[in-house]
Amino acid sequence: MTKKRSVLAASLEARVPFDVSKPMFELQNVARGRGWSGTVDKLSEKNALPNKKADALLEALREHELCGEKLCRYYTVDDLTLAAMRIALKAAKPPKGAIADTFPFLLSEADLLKLPLGQPKLVSVVEAEGGIAAVFGSVRALKVREPVDTSAFPDGAAQMLAGYDEVIGLKLIRHQAFDVVWIPDQGNVIDLRIDYPKGTHADIGRASQNTAMAAFNKLVGGNPFVAPINLFPLLMKMYEEAGEGRVVELAFGTTTRSIKHERMRVSVDCLRTELYHMGGKKNLKTPVTPYKVSIAYTFNLGGGVESHPELNLHTTSYIADNANPQLYDAVIRKTVGLFDYDHVRNRILHFM
Repeated sequence: MTKKRSVLAASLEARVPFDVSKPMFELQNVARGRGWSGTVDKLSEKNALPNKKADALLEALREHELCGEKLCRYYTVDDLTLAAMRIALKAAKPPKGAIADTFPFLLSEADLLKLPLGQPKLVSVVEAEGGIAAVFGSVRALKVREPVDTSAFPDGAAQMLAGYDEVIGLKLIRHQAFDVVWIPDQGNVIDLRIDYPKGTHADIGRASQNTAMAAFNKLVGGNPFVAPINLFPLLMKMYEEAGEGRVVELAFGTTTRSIKHERMRVSVDCLRTELYHMGGKKNLKTPVTPYKVSIAYTFNLGGGVESHPELNLHTTSYIADNANPQLYDAVIRKTVGLFDYDHVRNRILHFM
């Protein structure tokens, strides 16, 4: 283990949602603590995290950086362009820099404050199972919403806020992002994967897509991002396919000109077969028109460990009503690593 366990623990905390860490740690037979703070304390001890398991968690961190919590676009590319990009990536050498020098570890909050917000730079070219990835690192400013403990306020302020059930504070933080262009060994569809932790504004995602594409184009001397694949037809196809994961969120328009937005509270259930949803559909003369669908999958990682990756295809009722609706972005969350991400990716390609 070339870095201190505390650095690995802090990197995992900054990167991986706590519910996703459960199957990640179970795969390596590593016990978690109470929340991330307790887990960080536990992982800092050599007895709790021997070298071999620390190395395995470091590799899990690297995989998560390649495919965890991403805003994804897909592009069809011809064979000659694919071959040229593979050659260019294998010859590429990341420039020296704070992010590249510590990859796959993350920098501390204090170190991030020393770096400017700005353009992504190549930090690594990773040859993984199934493909090759160009990884670009950058620092972004994100607004995070957090509950505020009013009991810690002075008496006067606490009394002023006593009538509120919850007080939310906005905090501007610096996020170390890893954006990825993935070129698969098989097939002609490449991925543009933008870091998209919960709470990221859509404008930040779109701007990050543009800067990542520009950086990749400069690296390989070409532009493979001509036209993203339209994912809008998948909304209806995947919703109507019985047994295609569990629909956990659904928004749709009806022929009666109403708009419905449903969420499933219990993760093991599916909106397709929920009684209220089925009863409402039965009274309609034509099919509903989905414009927002979230599908959760159960994926066997091996050793009795399961993950629950989630595909989100979200647009608006206004776009859905257009004659030729377009949706280019898929948000893929709760993936542990490459295998469960690939499962969701393959389902997308299947319905294309």
